[in-house]
Amino acid sequence: RVNDVYDIVWQRQERPAAADSERRPGRWLIFSDCGGIGASLAAALQQRGDTYTLAFSSDGAPTLGAGDVQVDPSHPEDFRAALDPSGQSAWSGIVYLWGAGDDGVELDVRQVGATQERSIGGLLHLAQALAHTPTPLLIATCGAQAVEPFAPTQPVHAPLWACLLYTSDAA
Repeated sequence: RVNDVYDIVWQRQERPAAADSERRPGRWLIFSDCGGIGASLAAALQQRGDTYTLAFSSDGAPTLGAGDVQVDPSHPEDFRAALDPSGQSAWSGIVYLWGAGDDGVELDVRQVGATQERSIGGLLHLAQALAHTPTPLLIATCGAQAVEPFAPTQPVHAPLWACLLYTSDAA
């Protein structure tokens, strides 16, 4: 049995002290979920003086705000267009939240396929668009692994962890 050999144990880590005096404002591209995590992150970034662009999936995007973009997860060119800073400074980082924000939602078989196409297919197209740039890519999932024993999981996003391992090995 696998559980007799391997066990995932999360260990709490203290955050390192931030050197705010040396930090310059950044510019972030957030591939936002529809559950509010991306909006909360954007607000926190704005509070510390950073700017951001929210990129929503076209298969369920809310009403777009000023500066927000809509990306079709099945069109690689949409990812390349979202990454193009159009004369602005380069991105400080990209946060990929299309594997977060729907924690605890029951999905039927059709929804699982659409969710994986959006989250995994989208990450594939994003990684391809980023292939020749040094921009940091941060990937977040919600519920893909249990943080506490017997906690409910959302395994539909677990394959993103394999993509994360591959992209970090390729870097």
